Amino acid sequence: MTNNKDIRIIQISDCHLSSDVQKKWFNRHPELYLKKVIQDINNNEPADSIVLATGDLSHDGSDSSYLKLSRYFSSFDKKTYTLAGNHDDLNKIKNHLNHEQMKSTSYFIHGNWLVLLLDTQVVEQEYGNLSKQQLSLAEELLKTHQNKYVLIAMHHPPIHINCAWIDKINLQNSDEFITLVSRHKNIKAVTFGHVHQAYETIIDNIQYLACPSTCHQFSPNSEKFSVDDINAGYRWFDLLNNGRIKTGITRIVDDIHAT
Repeated sequence: MTNNKDIRIIQISDCHLSSDVQKKWFNRHPELYLKKVIQDINNNEPADSIVLATGDLSHDGSDSSYLKLSRYFSSFDKKTYTLAGNHDDLNKIKNHLNHEQMKSTSYFIHGNWLVLLLDTQVVEQEYGNLSKQQLSLAEELLKTHQNKYVLIAMHHPPIHINCAWIDKINLQNSDEFITLVSRHKNIKAVTFGHVHQAYETIIDNIQYLACPSTCHQFSPNSEKFSVDDINAGYRWFDLLNNGRIKTGITRIVDDIHAT
């Protein structure tokens, strides 16, 4: 992908792989579903797409789960950037998912766009938080690259998504994040995982977007924990040179639900 082209971003999230190859979540096998999602991406998305994997890539933080993820992500044959979720082991992500094709990094620049990857993990907690270091780094990068349009990616949602049980375990210092965002008018969108569902809203001219899980989905607008029957999938973005964003959800054909 050359720098004078629009950028196609593929976001996957919440794979929840573990060392147990037989493990299922609500009758869904995470590895089979991840392979199905990857197959769909390879068959239908441009070869020069960039992949964002936004956390809960592993469920148990095991070395074996990250070795499997490394193998599966290598089959993309695309540059892949990874973030940690609340179930992940960040050190193991850096050990196993951080080489020439896969990167665990805080940002990248492509053409007219700066993509920030913010770490919201709080070890051994379901909720998220942006450390002072992460907030300072984001501020510095945003000031340095004021001439770029900005997409921010993270694991935990910085807003409520109208699911009461999920909204309790979102980004706990969201006010600090929203204050930071309000100072930079070149931020076009914020995307996140964690919620296992598609979600979109616009606040102060910024798009806030959630990504489905590559495995099991949660029911939207639910007060209590609830699993949805909708198929697994991923979110795609076209980041255009003029600062506009096109985005949508692709769902896989679910022929492995009870495998």
